[in-house]
Amino acid sequence: IIEESRRLENPQEYLALTVEKFLTVHIPDYEKTKDVFLMLEKHLGEAIKRAKQLEGYHLQNGNQFPFGITVNPYTEVYRLIEAITS
Repeated sequence: IIEESRRLENPQEYLALTVEKFLTVHIPDYEKTKDVFLMLEKHLGEAIKRAKQLEGYHLQNGNQFPFGITVNPYTEVYRLIEAITS
C-alpha cells in the first residue's frame, strides 16, 4: 500500500527509483553519479541499431518528423552519438 501511494503521489520520482532499481540488477554498484560509459561503450553499436529500427517503425506507422510527444518510446540521442563519434 505504501508503494502504491508513493507511485501516485510523485510518478516521476517513482519512475526514477524504479529505473534505478532495474539498473542495479545489471550494474550492481550503479549510482546516479557514477560514470558507466566505459562499461556500456561496447553496446553502443547495438543501441544505435535498435534506435534506428525504432525510428523506422514509427515512420512506417504514419508518423512524420519531427516526432511529437505521442511517439513514445523514441529518442534521437543516437544522432548525437553518431556525430560525436564520427
